[in-house]
Amino acid sequence: MASGLELRRAGATDTSLLHAMLQELAEATGHSGAISGTPKDLLKYGFGDDPRFFAVLATVDGGNAGMLLAFPEYSSWRGCPGIYVQDLYVRKEYRSLGIAHALLAEAAREAARMGGSYLRLSVAAKNEPAARFYSKAGFTESTEERMFVCEGPTFTAMCGHD
Repeated sequence: MASGLELRRAGATDTSLLHAMLQELAEATGHSGAISGTPKDLLKYGFGDDPRFFAVLATVDGGNAGMLLAFPEYSSWRGCPGIYVQDLYVRKEYRSLGIAHALLAEAAREAARMGGSYLRLSVAAKNEPAARFYSKAGFTESTEERMFVCEGPTFTAMCGHD
């Protein structure tokens, strides 16, 4: 574990930093320019009256090292709540210091605080280094689920809007 590592819950004043790290994550995974959300969106949906996610920031000796963005979910099959890890990112210069494990452990503690017993996440199909990391961390790859997305015009049509 990195000496000088500190984790803290992100707040409204951290939206620009969170957004910058999301952009870095997109670039690092070959999806530069794919982030359409803004710091204003993060502020509205993460730190407004009805937060839809929480984020944890990692610093090492005061330097911004990484972040985790996640949200609560419920599994009808497990019969309990859990946490879906949407984004986990550690800046290159801070990798291999145990920061990603520390961020995941914080998400697991959050799930346990709400009575949950699991973390769930997905990995981009081509992101083999991340898949290896999660496997080494004890995550198992589901052979029973496939991720599907409905968005854009299809989503609008599903909502019944033109």
